[in-house]
Amino acid sequence: MANERIDDRLDSHIRFVRDRFETHGRFGYTNRHYSFPVVTRQETELLLNRLVKVKAEPNCVFHSEHALDPQPEFNEDWGWFFSSSPDKDVKRPRKRLRDTQAHQLDVFQAEEEP
Repeated sequence: MANERIDDRLDSHIRFVRDRFETHGRFGYTNRHYSFPVVTRQETELLLNRLVKVKAEPNCVFHSEHALDPQPEFNEDWGWFFSSSPDKDVKRPRKRLRDTQAHQLDVFQAEEEP
């Protein structure tokens, strides 16, 4: 069950990469273990180790052993992603313009008016 969840999480990320590429273009980082694109730098070292075995000890103590290597089935060739530039027609979400007015002060100004 644990390994199924890990595989689902990796599959989900790969789908996310393909979907987001369509709307946002390339990502800024690459995961070192799986070679797939990631959004943030903290994800570059992420390794979802497959569970190898669990050993139960007395007093509800468990010891787990995890694989040290990434799952080979998730090491795709992402060359197309990093070598291609996003389409010029990609619709990217507009950046929100920051409201520079101090609305917190409106409360005080409203009290001053008769």
